[in-house]
Amino acid sequence: MATRKTREHPGLAINHGAPLFVVDDPEFTGLMERYVSKGVVKESSAQVYSLDWKTKGMEQVKMAKKFVAQPDMTSLCESLLEGVQVQYQTQVSEISKRDGEWVFFDKEKKEVGRFDWCVVTSHTVGHKRWEQVFGSPPPLQKLSQEFPALNSLVGELQAVRSSPVMVAMLAYQGEGADMIDSLPFDVLDVSHHDVISRVIRNNVGGFSSLVLHSTHDFARKYEEVYGSTSAAAKLSDRWRSEENKEKEKIVLEELCRSGEALLKELGYDLPKKASFGPILHRWGSAFCAGSLTETSNEEMKIAVCGDFTSGRHERPYRCSQDPLAALRSPRCSGICSRHQDPEASRSVHTSRKLTMASAGDMTEEVEAAEVLTGEEMSSWSSLCSTHQDINRTPLHQDELTARRS
Repeated sequence: MATRKTREHPGLAINHGAPLFVVDDPEFTGLMERYVSKGVVKESSAQVYSLDWKTKGMEQVKMAKKFVAQPDMTSLCESLLEGVQVQYQTQVSEISKRDGEWVFFDKEKKEVGRFDWCVVTSHTVGHKRWEQVFGSPPPLQKLSQEFPALNSLVGELQAVRSSPVMVAMLAYQGEGADMIDSLPFDVLDVSHHDVISRVIRNNVGGFSSLVLHSTHDFARKYEEVYGSTSAAAKLSDRWRSEENKEKEKIVLEELCRSGEALLKELGYDLPKKASFGPILHRWGSAFCAGSLTETSNEEMKIAVCGDFTSGRHERPYRCSQDPLAALRSPRCSGICSRHQDPEASRSVHTSRKLTMASAGDMTEEVEAAEVLTGEEMSSWSSLCSTHQDINRTPLHQDELTARRS
């Protein structure tokens, strides 16, 4: 779950990751009902459509019951963090094991916490992608040289494959917002397009925003480009360089130009001037493939959970059950925190009663990491698949023709 906010426009919140999520697992449904009763989550009335760019056929997607956090997607994460001491904007760049405890260090080599358990919620902590982004060896890979018992787990993390997505975000007020509000969909999944894979509309804080997701191939073409406003840029001079900014501009122009042409084909003119943006976000580990056979090691007191453990279409809640069983043992009860995309600032969660900590990926500055206790341990990272339980209803042809004319 990812939400971009800015001090420039208080109240603006752009959900640029999962626009909604589907609940179809009985256990997960029970967990979700508690947050519905708290008013943190509500049933979503979002209109989801699919567009085949080759045939220009547009159909409504019928889905199982869908939900959204309110007022924005990170509200659910913030609710899960209640009662937990949180330290934001701290990159855990090194991990050590001393006297039976996990010790985390920031990029200045300063100790930021000691914990009984380490919960890995992103494969990049042991993957070569870490070095590509931050310019240093993956922390777990480095530690495995000292502790061979980690070799098996690190080997599996290194084998995880992921498909990236580039994201462009724009927000509007006034007449521009009226145009965005007139779109017949909240989520549009696009197939057979060279650049655009998804279009998302948000309405939060008096702004109407538009999010454009690229195809995987487009994102791979610009593998060495990151958003200059991302936390990755704050942590690495490389992504603040003029060279990266020039490349960022090229990517944004192509994404926005393609999004504008797509909407124009549907009969809508994208407003020329946005109140905020466009800004770029690289979602490097957007969709993971493969599965892990090892999800916990009680001897080392390390566990792994997240959508990358069993592929995109597995519910992360189910993925978490094996490590959860280990963490429920009498020797370890406590809190698990999860982190997502490496383009954002790391959060380290500590508490007097905390008995384990997470060494995962980076999260956006305002993308609160999820923290769950006991039976609530789960991962909320997967973007809901709008291709499950599909029952498509074609858009009325006369409406589509009228829009194009």
